[in-house]
Parts: sequence; structure tokens; C-alpha cells
Amino acid sequence: MNILNVGSTQKKRRGPTKLLNVHSCTSEERKLIVLNSYGQAIGPTKEIVKEFRGFLGTIARNSKFAPLNLYDWPSVTSQDAIWKYILERFIVAEEGRKCILGIIGARWRGYKCWVKKHHFYAYDTYEKRWEKRPETIPDANFKDLLNYWENELVEELSNKNKSNRLKADDMHTLGPNSYALLRHELQQENQNKERLSQAKVYIKSRTRNPKRKYKTSYQKTKQNMLSRNASTAKSSVGGPSSIAADSSNQ
Repeated sequence: MNILNVGSTQKKRRGPTKLLNVHSCTSEERKLIVLNSYGQAIGPTKEIVKEFRGFLGTIARNSKFAPLNLYDWPSVTSQDAIWKYILERFIVAEEGRKCILGIIGARWRGYKCWVKKHHFYAYDTYEKRWEKRPETIPDANFKDLLNYWENELVEELSNKNKSNRLKADDMHTLGPNSYALLRHELQQENQNKERLSQAKVYIKSRTRNPKRKYKTSYQKTKQNMLSRNASTAKSSVGGPSSIAADSSNQ
């Protein structure tokens, strides 16, 4: 099965990664993905992990596999087909299925938010939104989205969720990289092979580049970093909270 041409449009400017070379690879060209004990991709190299996570993003944006007009990710019934397609492009152990599909689900939700921002909120009328509809989404699916987003109760809930998200003032700075990969890299740098603390992972994941400008405050994060630096607790890394955070890391 090949999804190269599903929902494709003529390139007008630099857009999301397509990774055409991965989608067109043969079974002999598949790359191995190394997982940790929680089913998260950590190797064999950082470059391959980043390529793999980018590939998962292309699936999340593909209307054939993951139509946006469904209510939530569990409603996507093609997850078995998605997993089969992944195995046709990469060598991945079955233990990684839950975590990997969770990452696609997070990317799917993020893509839906992007579409809403650029094709719904960006215009004031139904007619204009329809005129500027994305060519990568089937018309019937986009019509469903418009009707859903225009519902007053849905808009009220959306505004409430948006307000809650704006209160977040302790954001990580990992970008497209994952907590699992960060933990693995820190563990590899640990020459004494000591147990890696949650505090070290937290501090590393929140360190900001002084040359960049950030929209959110850094005050709470700095206070948390000082607190965790002072802590002598050596709790093990990779518990449920870390895994959940990794699934939503875009």
C-alpha cells in the first residue's frame, strides 16, 4: 500500500515534511527502530528516530488513514491498517504499537488544531472558509468540521480549553524531539551508569536558548528547576507521567 498521492497538492511554499523517500521504500530498505522498555523509540541513532517521528506525523495528516471529521482519536477505526503500514516502512517490535499509535493520535489532534486555526478562525464567514478550504482534506470531511466547529456548545468548550492552555507556564523546549530520546541520551552520557533522576531530565527538557524569544514566562520553570536541583531524590525515570508526556510531545 502506498499513500504518497493521497491528499497531495501542488507545492506552493515550504510545508509539512512529506518524507517521500520513506513512504516509497521497499521492505529490504526498511530501517530498524530500537525501543526502550516502555515501547518508545530511542535508536539506533537520533537521526533515524527523528525521521521515524516525522514519518508518524505524515500518517497523522493523511485523510485516508486518519480523517479529521471524527470526534476523537479512539474513533479512528483504521489503526490496524496504520500499524500494518508502519511495519511495511520500518522494522518495529510489536511492543511499540501502543506508544507509537499514541504519538500519531497526538499529532492527529495537533493537525486538527492547525486546520482550525488556519482555515476556520482565519475567516469570518462560512462562505470564505469554504472558499479557502484545504485541498489536502476531502470536501465532505471539511464540511463536517465546519458544521461541528460552528456549533455554539462546541465553541464554548473550545474557548474554555484554549483559556486553560494559555495558563500553561512550564513548557518543555524539546521541540520535535521526545522525552524518551532525551532520557536515552542522558543515560548514554552517564559514565558511572547511575540511575537517572527525574530532576535531571526535567531541567534538561526546560533549558532555554538565550538567543531565542519565547511567548511564555520562564519564572515558574526556573523556580521548579531550583527546587529540583536542591532535591536529593533519585526517583527512576520513565514512569507513567513521563510516558504520557512523551505521547503528546509535538
